[in-house]
Amino acid sequence: FAALSAHRKQNHEVMPGAAFEPRRHSRMSEVIEAIATQPNDLEAPAVAIAPAIAEVLADLRALKGCRLARMSGSGATCFGLFGTAPAAAAAARMLRARHPDWWVRATKLG
Repeated sequence: FAALSAHRKQNHEVMPGAAFEPRRHSRMSEVIEAIATQPNDLEAPAVAIAPAIAEVLADLRALKGCRLARMSGSGATCFGLFGTAPAAAAAARMLRARHPDWWVRATKLG
């Protein structure tokens, strides 16, 4: 978190507002749109410390059907959100083929 503090100080950033809380029956497109407006404040400092995170995010964002790619928490995991289960499964197969040393799983949100 020291890297986050330094990043905020260097970029004159203030603490963000409250995180998005989806309604119980939100449509997936609404959830993705809302999440897209809430950046992960740890992403930039984590990428500065571990540039491989940027590679993972770029690969996710380049996959067909990826609607949103993000780093989860402080960087241990990155994820991509896809509109359909078949699109997510196809993306997972492609990532596994490109990066056999990565841990890749297609799963269902919700």
